[in-house]
Amino acid sequence: MSAQNGKYRFLFASAPFSGVEVFLQNLRTVVERQEDIDATWLDLEIKPPERFTRVLPFSYNWTLKGGIVMHNRIKRLVRSGPPFSAALFNHIIPPMFLLEFRRRVPIAVSLDATPALMLQYSRWYLDRPPGRSRFIRYVKERFLRSLYNDATRILPWSDLVYRSLESGYGVPAEKMQIVPPSIDLRLWSPSPRRENGEAKTGNRVNILFVGADFDRKGGEFLLQAAQRDGMGECEIHIVTKTYSGPATPNTFVHTDMEANSPELLRLYRDADIFVLPTQADFSPYAVIEAMAMGLPVITTSVGAIGELVHDGENGFVVPTGNACILAERMRALSVDRALRQRMGRRGRALAEAHHDIEINGSIVINLMKQLADEKAAYRRTS
Repeated sequence: MSAQNGKYRFLFASAPFSGVEVFLQNLRTVVERQEDIDATWLDLEIKPPERFTRVLPFSYNWTLKGGIVMHNRIKRLVRSGPPFSAALFNHIIPPMFLLEFRRRVPIAVSLDATPALMLQYSRWYLDRPPGRSRFIRYVKERFLRSLYNDATRILPWSDLVYRSLESGYGVPAEKMQIVPPSIDLRLWSPSPRRENGEAKTGNRVNILFVGADFDRKGGEFLLQAAQRDGMGECEIHIVTKTYSGPATPNTFVHTDMEANSPELLRLYRDADIFVLPTQADFSPYAVIEAMAMGLPVITTSVGAIGELVHDGENGFVVPTGNACILAERMRALSVDRALRQRMGRRGRALAEAHHDIEINGSIVINLMKQLADEKAAYRRTS
């Protein structure tokens, strides 16, 4: 065991992006039950308090700012305490400038996307249009390949990301292991009413949308679909951070929900259908949460969503930007309770098979222990 006082000393460093942040929050519940792990959790903020981040060039480029902030914070941790046995990063930004650390400490990087994949949705994910300079693109490519090469293991969330790493960055298959985004299925469980197939009280069908970025997640198309004929008896609940438009009599907007909060869980349990007509995404946590809650899901096929929602099986996959087809699928589910229940049960089964944090969290923890032990054995024999 590579440990201090009989314990592994692990670092878990998080970038402040909703999905990857939730993954590390959920993993923490499993890690903290491990008596042989001394864990350090380091969270990067969207607006770090360090003064230098408010001046150029750091104030202009968030990637540069976030990378330097994490470099400085981790260097202080290294100087002030015993060595880390291994580290897990949930994004490429936290370990970006930790060249010496990456080559001394075994690291695993969990990835929901790659820069190459994000370029396909540059309108939504990049602060500015992609740079046209060949030299800049070359430097970025070399930098990324160096980071991926230094990582001891890379944990893509999906087959889509796995293939992008393999074909676009030359990451060997033996260095990668798919670990899907995962949740606490004891917390995220269907209501007794839904599990027992009981009819709900009242006539209205509840439709739930959860997406912090209202525009990118396709919220406008949901509202357009909700105004079409046959949708008047539905109740639309929108969980977001950015919506400021008008509300209709059957539309309710919630702007103060936190991940895994009792209030958010209640909205999922009260819902009958989950709708996310997203325009740019990879493996959205909200879809997995809906599946775990036994909800049929209506969404689009962007990113790796096709690996989560199988059209006609645990929901419907519709074209992006098409409110007409979206409304048709919403109507089909709103009038057919048996179909909702059948799709919801299948979604729950898929969540149990692929997205259980107890299973996937144990995989990550055991992997980190293995990497730490291998590094310790190498040091003893070298």
